[in-house]
Amino acid sequence: MSVERLLFWQQGLFLQPQHFQLMEQSFRELLTPLKQFMIPHFWGVISLKIKETRLAGRILEVQNGTFIFPDGTHVVFPGNAVMNVRSLDDAHAGSLNVYLGLKSWYYSGENVTVVENLEDLSGVTTRFVATTDSEEVDDLHAGGPVGHIKKLHYVLKLFWEHELEQSGDYHLIQIARFEKRGASINLSQDYIPPCPMISGSESLLNLIGEIRDQITARSRQLEEYKKKRGVHSAEFGSRDMVYILALRSLNRYVPLLHHYTQTPTIHPWIVYGALRQLIGELSSFSDRVNSLGEFPDNDHASPSYDHSRLWDCYYEIQNLISHLLDEITAGPEYIMSFIRDGVFYGADLKPVVFKENNRFYLSVRTDDEASSVIQTVTTLAKLGSREDLKHIVARALPGIHLEHQPQPPQQLPRRSNAIYFLIHHHSEQWESVVKNRNIALYWNNAPGDADIELVVIRRSHAPK
Repeated sequence: MSVERLLFWQQGLFLQPQHFQLMEQSFRELLTPLKQFMIPHFWGVISLKIKETRLAGRILEVQNGTFIFPDGTHVVFPGNAVMNVRSLDDAHAGSLNVYLGLKSWYYSGENVTVVENLEDLSGVTTRFVATTDSEEVDDLHAGGPVGHIKKLHYVLKLFWEHELEQSGDYHLIQIARFEKRGASINLSQDYIPPCPMISGSESLLNLIGEIRDQITARSRQLEEYKKKRGVHSAEFGSRDMVYILALRSLNRYVPLLHHYTQTPTIHPWIVYGALRQLIGELSSFSDRVNSLGEFPDNDHASPSYDHSRLWDCYYEIQNLISHLLDEITAGPEYIMSFIRDGVFYGADLKPVVFKENNRFYLSVRTDDEASSVIQTVTTLAKLGSREDLKHIVARALPGIHLEHQPQPPQQLPRRSNAIYFLIHHHSEQWESVVKNRNIALYWNNAPGDADIELVVIRRSHAPK
């Protein structure tokens, strides 16, 4: 990489534009060691919003975004940059990866194109663009006369994958992938762009949240088992010790993952390292997976961190964590608490909860008589989405069917005073729960100490 030498300032120097250009360049290069060596892979999408309404007209337009390019350039659109709009008709069939490009700095030539206005940038091939008209800028120190300044905009260009070879010398970030569904084109939810922070992609933040919730749920299950068995009781055996050791490992990472997701500016490389470390600990309880996440055939090792393939990395590591947790003890995938809001109990749900192979149970914990609780929940209580429940209650319609489970699946937490009901989720009312991503329970005169949860287990764990 070329590094600018410091300028030699001396008495009587005749100032030229090059002096200020080189001085500005040297100031930027002072940050180079921080950008390159403080943390790996410090580049990518910080925020991005694509106008999805324009996709129906086969137009790709970015509404706003913040980016750090591989050379360390910080670009904000709109702000210090301009960007072109692309037609989706220009994309080749099957080539729906879209890249955002910034022209590399040209050390021996022009880097700025001057134009009349910023509306048409099709012919601009430089890193910067400026207009012929200057801007009025106030004197920021002494309140002197207004000055006239010309400012630069970074020129950002959208490229399809098949155009990259002919694009020239650009710093590139793949910002999105599109999926064709019949005549429509939609953003793929299975692609995560390179991000210097986990909040740079909603899909990445959700995926990490799913892993966190999964580990938290399994930790709670083992906590309940510990309370039931009693660490100091005479019945405490060798198998119990395995569970306690597993609980210790999980409890080491549950607070850490909650801490990470509460600090969404953390780099995904750091979070990924913590998850690989968790795999190393959980492998202690497996006879098939080693500390590097490798199976005996070495075909399913947890991948090394790849900043350009974040979805693949995190999806693979999530599956491996699920596998290792199931080797210790099968348990619920997710546990969501119902919060009382007026006359209803309710919980917001994430899309991952609705996987086809999941089954759903309502857990009720109370000191009231079990027979009375079972009677009222199965006959009087009503379950549905928040949007449907008012209508269901007002018209005295039945909600989603709840079936008491006298012998619940072994994967459900064994809690004192816990009563489980299977939720029959093959109904139109359940479709409203899926659509609105929430669930609510109406239970008139519910016990004051009622603790209500939605417990999700995989179908493979359900009784045959």
